[in-house]
Parts: sequence; structure tokens; C-alpha cells
Amino acid sequence: MEKSIRLLDLGVDEFGERVMDHVKAYMKALGERGIRLRSVVVFGSRARGDYKPWSDADVLVIAENLPIVKRWETLWIGEVEPRGYTPREFMRALLSLDMTALDACCEGKVVYDDGFWELALKEFEKVKEIYELTKLEDAWEIGRFPHALKA
Repeated sequence: MEKSIRLLDLGVDEFGERVMDHVKAYMKALGERGIRLRSVVVFGSRARGDYKPWSDADVLVIAENLPIVKRWETLWIGEVEPRGYTPREFMRALLSLDMTALDACCEGKVVYDDGFWELALKEFEKVKEIYELTKLEDAWEIGRFPHALKA
């Protein structure tokens, strides 16, 4: 997996350590637990570049075999705040206008991907068009509510 990791400049934390090193350690720990990653995407302030030294790294993890219990807290290491989904759950999250899923698609920076993320972004574009979504500073505005769609 190491060769497939895209190294991003996510800045340093309040101790002067590179946040990307925390993300890499997190991914390594997931691999050691046998979790089969599909996509790892950093979103939030670290992806946008408006972070502070004490800002954590919001990390979207999409994996086939995430443990059902504590899916959002699959594993916590250092400055990484994980959000975990299976591929199916993530696609459902997009359809239900889950803010984490929308934000990750809009502003996310890909660290690792096996091809799933391209599919997710295509679905995101469809959802944006159907609901006429507009990204606001800290929310999403829905321009229309199609009555025939089910989330």
C-alpha cells in the first residue's frame, strides 16, 4: 500500500510533526488490522488549507470490511479523526445528503484510492444536479426537493 499513497502537504501539528505522517500511520494501522481500504480522503480544514496548528485531520475511510461496531471510530491515532463507511454506505450517504459525504466529495484530497473515488465523485455530481446543491461556508443549500426520489 505504501507505494499507492499520495503524499499531501497537510501542514504540521502544534508539536511540529507533519500531519501527513499521522495519516500514514493511521493507514498502516488499518492495514495491520486487515482492513481492506478502497479510498482514504482528507477533508475539512487540512484539505482546504485553512487549518490551525491544533486542527485535526478529518479522514474519510472507505473500506470493504470495516467493523460494524464503532464504525466512526475504527481506530484513532494522533491527529486523525476518522469517518468510516463501506462503499455501499458511502453511496447511500451521498443520496441522503450526509454532510460528511458531501464535504469530502467537494473539498477532499485523495491520499489512497483503488478506483472507487472516481465512482463516488460521479454519483456526487448527479446528486448535486438533482438537488441543485450549493456549498455554503459551513453547510449545503438545497435548491430543490425532487419528490420522486427516495434517499
